[in-house]
Amino acid sequence: IICAGLKRAGSTLQYQLCKEILHKNYSIIDYGYTNNHKDISRAFKNKNDHECNIIKTHGFFNILKDYSKEKDVYILSSYRDLRDSSLSQIFAYKKTFSQLIKSEWLQDEMKTYYKLKKIENLLMQDFDVLKQDLKVSIFQISKYLNIKLDEGTAIKIANNFNIKSQKQKIKKYTKTKKYKYINFLNKIIKRVIPASLLQAGLILNIDKSTYLHHNHINSQKVDWQNFYSIAQKEEIKSIISDWLIELGYEKDANW
Repeated sequence: IICAGLKRAGSTLQYQLCKEILHKNYSIIDYGYTNNHKDISRAFKNKNDHECNIIKTHGFFNILKDYSKEKDVYILSSYRDLRDSSLSQIFAYKKTFSQLIKSEWLQDEMKTYYKLKKIENLLMQDFDVLKQDLKVSIFQISKYLNIKLDEGTAIKIANNFNIKSQKQKIKKYTKTKKYKYINFLNKIIKRVIPASLLQAGLILNIDKSTYLHHNHINSQKVDWQNFYSIAQKEEIKSIISDWLIELGYEKDANW
């Protein structure tokens, strides 16, 4: 099982739900998140040694397309209105709008979406559904994986991964010695070598039991309509307008 969603689009939640559902029927080997192709290759090399393997990534989509043709391989992905995910990116990683545009983040996410759409046997879930209707999302995943779930089990899983529960897990992790130690190291590293990786540092500060990091869920309740200026909206429109219409987020370019 490979979870390979767009960034800031609910891919970790999808991965968590997938693991929870798989646990009902299988013993699984969890490879966690990787940005290294070798980890994916290793998972595939060993896939017949276990009942089920699962791994999460944000890349290697051309390779995943080849893997998807193999027997008993399932690939899940998620997408989100890029106006929302770009704002989430800005808040989570303390980016400026100028940095977002110069890095071509919007273009890269669109390219990722189209690469994923070329993969056969893919479950693509909308972030809004993942966030707002966990039970529906859980049944979508279980149906895709051919795993039968009853209503009660689906509700229990949903309760364990609702927004309140996720925030509690993040809060618990930020109180651990591991989090505080890595956070301290990253602050020192930033002073010496300015970086812009996942945690704006050189060490991933992530809870390996949940694969949530401290800024996984934005605390700011700001929407893109009120955050972006008119000029910024026009610049975004010039890049993703057709994509928004294609996915049904807008009827036309008059937004």
